Amino acid sequence: MQNLNRLVGKAMPVQLGFRYNLLTNQATHNFELVTLKSQSFPCNKEALFVASPFFRKNLPPDSSTFLLNVDYLEAVEVVITWLLTESYHAPSAMTPELAAEIWKLADRLLARAGNPKHLYGSLERHCFEELVKVGRSLS
Repeated sequence: MQNLNRLVGKAMPVQLGFRYNLLTNQATHNFELVTLKSQSFPCNKEALFVASPFFRKNLPPDSSTFLLNVDYLEAVEVVITWLLTESYHAPSAMTPELAAEIWKLADRLLARAGNPKHLYGSLERHCFEELVKVGRSLS
């Protein structure tokens, strides 16, 4: 990576946090993903377009919002974070309904983008840990 663009001027700087910056830097947010409960998740439209064939196919060029058929904003946050960073951002509280919704949304958005199997593995592990925690609290 140190030698990228070496023939044309200086080497390209490697900025490892640029994907996280797309999520955290509100100045780059120019688009909102909306749930069925009218909650919105602000994000960068160009990043969605580049990261996912689903969004390349379905985003209208002049829109500023896109309705996702999900109830939980946490599901959108988990899947979009995975889409842009390939890291699992665990929701604060996991329920069976939320886990199912994350799985279905990931299946739609990540079908041909990246490797959703790792997200599914992280989700399964999180659900297992929640079951252990609930089991301990019952005994």
